[in-house]
Amino acid sequence: MTRSQICLFAFQICDERGISHCFSNNKASKDWLYGFMRRNNDIVENLSYGRLMRFNKEIVGAHFELLGKTLDKMNLHNQPPLIYNVDDTGLQSAYNCSQLVLVEKGFKRVHAATHGEKR
Repeated sequence: MTRSQICLFAFQICDERGISHCFSNNKASKDWLYGFMRRNNDIVENLSYGRLMRFNKEIVGAHFELLGKTLDKMNLHNQPPLIYNVDDTGLQSAYNCSQLVLVEKGFKRVHAATHGEKR
């Protein structure tokens, strides 16, 4: 579900069940959505299209094969302090992310993917 769909769905549930709310424009606000996501930390935002396409068995296997060859070539197998892990969190390669999809953590398939890597 997109953020907009979740906000609309929250409004509909409250409206159908007679639950009092302060939503306007027939949907929950962004503040409500952020609070909802904080309370439900098993929901995460979608995987970008580029990352989705790069994460397959062949590409990951080729990466680890190249890593193994590099470790052999540079004789680093027995020197763990010289091996570093780098996380790309916070590095943006694209700024255009038109629609985010929220999914449960650990969910194997995302039914919508973005073209930009915002998160």
